[in-house]
Amino acid sequence: MKKTMSAVLTLVIGVSAAQALTEVQKKTDYIRRFDKDGDGKLNLAEYTEMTRTQLAEQNNASDYKTIAAERFKDTDADNDGSVTPEEIVQRLVRLGLISADADTGLPKKNGQ
Repeated sequence: MKKTMSAVLTLVIGVSAAQALTEVQKKTDYIRRFDKDGDGKLNLAEYTEMTRTQLAEQNNASDYKTIAAERFKDTDADNDGSVTPEEIVQRLVRLGLISADADTGLPKKNGQ
């Protein structure tokens, strides 16, 4: 039986399909800015550039290369040397940066 992307995202990320697709689309749109080879994923160099840009936007002069390498390793769930939008969302859920209900694992609505 062929699984739809929604079903796969629900299993992998632990949020509802619609919510997962929304978060993945946001991350896809954002990482397109840094995806120099156009493969839909970020390699370490592209991820490092994204991290440098994010830290600069926050006026943070941290060692972006070290931070990028650590985040990349943590985000690359399948260890294939690239990071997908789905892996980024999965990491954000895991870190609690996308708020999730403890019982359902679904993202909470604003303030709930």
